[in-house]
Amino acid sequence: MNAANKLAALTPPRGRSKRQISDKTTLLEVIASVLKAYRVEGLLGVEWEKQTERTTQYVGRGRGSASRDKRVIKKIRYQITRIV
Repeated sequence: MNAANKLAALTPPRGRSKRQISDKTTLLEVIASVLKAYRVEGLLGVEWEKQTERTTQYVGRGRGSASRDKRVIKKIRYQITRIV
């Protein structure tokens, strides 16, 4: 496995039992360690983007209504878009 394949495997597509990176510093540390391990620090570059997903849920059990309280849950993940 080469460095580009290893970097691409860091951020798999969403799915069952796929671990997502949700912290920017963690992503940068892992990218730096892969580049250092394969000794391609000045040769490969990585571009990534922050993806945010917002979902609204009702507070408590049961069905929702117009007057029921809601909360917004925000999920953040980082996705590697391009390896240069």
